Amino acid sequence: MKKIEELLSGLPAADGRRLYIWGAGNTAMLFREGLARVPQLKIEAYVDNDPAKQNKTIGDTPIISADKMIKDEKTLVLICTGQPAAFTAITKQLGDMGVDSANLEAVIFGLFREDVIKAYELLDDEESKRVYLTMLENRINCTFPEDDIIIPDQYYCLPKFRAAAAGETFIDCGAYVGDSVENYIWAHDGVFKKIIAFEPDKKNYTAMGFRMERLKKEWGISDDAVELYDYAVGDEDNTLYVESYDNNNGLGSKMSATKSSGSEECRTVTLAGYITDKCFIKADIESYEYKMLKGAEAQIKEHKPIMSICIYHNSVDFFSIPLLVKSLVPEYKLSVRQHTYALSDTVLYCTL
Repeated sequence: MKKIEELLSGLPAADGRRLYIWGAGNTAMLFREGLARVPQLKIEAYVDNDPAKQNKTIGDTPIISADKMIKDEKTLVLICTGQPAAFTAITKQLGDMGVDSANLEAVIFGLFREDVIKAYELLDDEESKRVYLTMLENRINCTFPEDDIIIPDQYYCLPKFRAAAAGETFIDCGAYVGDSVENYIWAHDGVFKKIIAFEPDKKNYTAMGFRMERLKKEWGISDDAVELYDYAVGDEDNTLYVESYDNNNGLGSKMSATKSSGSEECRTVTLAGYITDKCFIKADIESYEYKMLKGAEAQIKEHKPIMSICIYHNSVDFFSIPLLVKSLVPEYKLSVRQHTYALSDTVLYCTL
């Protein structure tokens, strides 16, 4: 039996259980996009110890306190956190309450066991398989990875993603304050055709504008070679809301279909009108990567851009994005690399 099959055997199942998700913070907000593609998991409510989150909702699902859960043999609480210390503390609290619990990620990976194996087998090189398997194990157990799989130069670490390309258009989805644009310019020695950058958070977008003015002066870049948009990218043209991640200075701002306190209205577009021949697409858009790909399926099939796509925001993306990309362009070679000492910054690299 392969190691991945051994890892995925015996994972907890949710069949016939009354399900709650424990954790209504940023991780739960990221997982809602993935869970929308998992109708098998019917969630009664989110549970959180923070009174400020209680009596609100995530989508249509209420957030409650622990004392409002039904606590019997049918109840299973799915813990939703990417922090090992928090996972241990929550597991203990639920154990003290006499309530069964499991890691939400482990349940999802067990439910989609065959798809996870298929995604793993699509990877083109042994290092990618080692990284994918290691991060899968870490996600199942809610533990941080060891140093030996972590490498620098996120989005540009592989040779084909650093090659100077005079005719290339770089499309940056989730450009934050322009740091990934600046890294692209450095990695490509300032050689490219055009940069198109999308960032929906207004504060981040303004900061990116200041950075781009500096970069244009430093590198002699013409104004018409750069297009900046304060839009989100998804599967349809729409109007949604952007929410800043509390106490994180604009990092990790995410999209929501519903307005909440502190959120701002935002235009959402597809990449259909932006992809042309010889493109490089980078996407780090807080669980909207799958929708971004769906919104540009025809153009990706036609133009076959190279892509650096984050797959870490929720465990459904971890296997469904590689499967989707390969179904669109069977010729793609898929690689995976890990870029931080956390359950984040796992990137899928797609090349011809």
